[in-house]
Order: sequence, then structure tokens, then C-alpha cells
Amino acid sequence: MIKYFFYVYSGRHIPEPYTPPYVSYIPEIRHVSLNKNDKFLILATDGVWDFLSDQEAVDLVAKCKDRSQAAARLVDKALEVAAAEAGMTIQDLRALPVGSKRRSRHDDTTVVVMYLNE
Repeated sequence: MIKYFFYVYSGRHIPEPYTPPYVSYIPEIRHVSLNKNDKFLILATDGVWDFLSDQEAVDLVAKCKDRSQAAARLVDKALEVAAAEAGMTIQDLRALPVGSKRRSRHDDTTVVVMYLNE
């Protein structure tokens, strides 16, 4: 006798017409020409862009006097906006346990700011 096991997945559902695989090992590559006015590059996960516009992120990094804190400031700002949208303080948001309760409020928030030669 063959037994079948079915698993119920309670995570995000990607509606049609999308089909697996949702993540690919093939990189998306974009070539961008830089000019002398370009000062930095922001690489961030979607959890940042869900809450900050491109211009908000650029403005925040441009105002950051301590370059080593720019990425952390972007993460903090994204979490601040996520908390406000959820009707809670950033401290309450950070206190949520890792897992579905926190994930329902915001996605991963990872940032790298690369400063270009001036």
C-alpha cells in the first residue's frame, strides 16, 4: 500500500501565471554607464524597496556624514516605515520573534552601499 503525504504551505502564494522555479541561478545582469556625478551605488533587497523610493534612499545616503553608517540608516528607515504602516513602533517591530509574525510586517532588509571614487 502506498501512502501519500500532503504538506500545507502557509507562506506566500505566487498567483498565476507564475510557475516554479521562482528563484533562478541565472543572474540578471544590467550594464550601466557611470559618470563623474555618480557618488555611490545602493544594492538592497526588496524589503527595503517595499518601503522606500529610489529617491528617498538616495537622499538618505547623500545626507549621511558617516559612510560606514549609510546601509544601517537605510535599513532603519525601511523598518521605521514598515512599523508605522503596521501601526506599531520600531521597537515593537524589532521585538517580534523571527518567523511569520515578523515576516507579515516586512520582508528581508539587507543593504550594501558602495561608494565610488571621487
